[in-house]
Amino acid sequence: MASGARGIGGLGLKVTGALSGTVFVESLDCTVGSLRTEISRLMGGDAVVKMIVGGRTLQDDSRTLHEAGVTATSRILVTRGSSASSDDGGVAAVNTGADRARRLEWVRKAAEALAARDSRGLSDDYALDVENQSGSSVAVRPEDRRNLVLGLVLHDKAKATLKRGDYATALEELLLAEEALALCDPSLTSAIDNLPLLLIDLVWAAYKLRDVRRLAVSKERLAKARAGLARAHGPRLERLRNLTGAAFSPELATYLRLEVLEGLVGYYSGESRTAVEGSFRAAQAKWRRLQVSDEALALLQGMGYELQESRRGLRLSGGDVTAAVDFILEQRKAEAERNARRKRVSDWNHERIKYGKTPSGEYVDPDQLDRLTGLGYERRLAAEALRKNGNKGQEALDELSSPERRRALELGLALKEGLEATHFVEKQRLTGLARATVSFEAARTQGAPGDEDSKQFAIAIARVVDEVKCSDIVVLDVAPGMILIIRITAQDFGDVVLHLFTNEQREYYDIESFYAAAEEVELPFGQPDQGAPSGRSESGSGQSSSTSSNPTWSTKI
Repeated sequence: MASGARGIGGLGLKVTGALSGTVFVESLDCTVGSLRTEISRLMGGDAVVKMIVGGRTLQDDSRTLHEAGVTATSRILVTRGSSASSDDGGVAAVNTGADRARRLEWVRKAAEALAARDSRGLSDDYALDVENQSGSSVAVRPEDRRNLVLGLVLHDKAKATLKRGDYATALEELLLAEEALALCDPSLTSAIDNLPLLLIDLVWAAYKLRDVRRLAVSKERLAKARAGLARAHGPRLERLRNLTGAAFSPELATYLRLEVLEGLVGYYSGESRTAVEGSFRAAQAKWRRLQVSDEALALLQGMGYELQESRRGLRLSGGDVTAAVDFILEQRKAEAERNARRKRVSDWNHERIKYGKTPSGEYVDPDQLDRLTGLGYERRLAAEALRKNGNKGQEALDELSSPERRRALELGLALKEGLEATHFVEKQRLTGLARATVSFEAARTQGAPGDEDSKQFAIAIARVVDEVKCSDIVVLDVAPGMILIIRITAQDFGDVVLHLFTNEQREYYDIESFYAAAEEVELPFGQPDQGAPSGRSESGSGQSSSTSSNPTWSTKI
């Protein structure tokens, strides 16, 4: 391309690969490093790039382009890589898990740095509900979720920034959002129209900044945007018409902006005058279709409808005021349903926290929970059954259906909620000093009523305090009327009493000495030896000993 073409100073060099279009430098006397810096800027600022010309990698940044064999007609292949000087692994590294993780971490840190500039913050902790243009849910793999959420959050921030007119910051946010979405499975981003809209916003921000050099390498972005919209909306917008039932597409303004940008990018990247003017004529035709009657607009506003919904209703109804009113009312109803659905999702995001996570670290499955509550089970109890059983619905149902297991679940849940209410769980989690003694009073006659129930209840309590990370758990079967209650540390459950001690409290009260004649109960669970002394010696004398061989987490309590 000739020097200074289309009002851009310098020499235009064609690039392809990770960046496509024309990159401008002052002349071939510029260094390889200056070209690399400009390409990195156009790719997002911190991109590490590798440049190949005629099969040779440009490595020495101190050499001039002329010395490196670059000519005005050269076509430069640009790739991303973890190292610009790595011939063996630079290109391949793009597809490795380590490089994807590095890129995502860079995006995350850069996004947090941007968020620190204002009070809006950055959070990706929300439920993701993705739908395609037909309204069907799109499945999101766990490995793609973080990338997609981060990209969408950044795009939302950028749109707010664009409205404020801060185009420089918006461009930074959009480039980061593009990078995050590029790490997702392409089959996911191709099913929705978020990425095409992001690409249009990105080029629009460059246009508003008068960054004509960036516009010169934006042709591929706009081509991807058009292809993505065609997949989402249909080649002739037929999917949108099926949804709206009208010949007018509400997304016409998006296509208007796209075609304006295609004309501008075509101009600065050196396309023919015919192609450029064709884009502008198509945009002008869409602009005319977007115009509505001032009289009809004033009439709708006089009826109490907002300006934006009135204009949209008239556009979709072809200027018919009655049809526009019907459309506005339908849209309000649909918006109310969407808001109700979003509120349900938001409410569940808060509700699921109080139920805790499964052993594998997942939240309780809301669909399984609804099925169990539909069978008549109390919601909190059903959630606990699902949590304990790793969201396995049948196993949770079996536990709820068994009277004994259900009673143990109810009592264990009540105990856990009691501990949380007294802030004991958080306190012991911070100190790591909680010790537990569970004593129960059972009839001395073997098989007497209540004997086994009390024992199983005591074991259930021991299991709960085990789950909340108490250590040195002791369960004792004491004689009738012999239960000792130390009010400062006790949780009284009638015929079962739980004492929770710190190390110092346990040594001071020495409750095991009082129960020296009590029978120990063997628990069906245990934890590895953590090296701390047991509160009950091997001899059963009740004296604590730092040399005791009993494990901190007792398997025989």
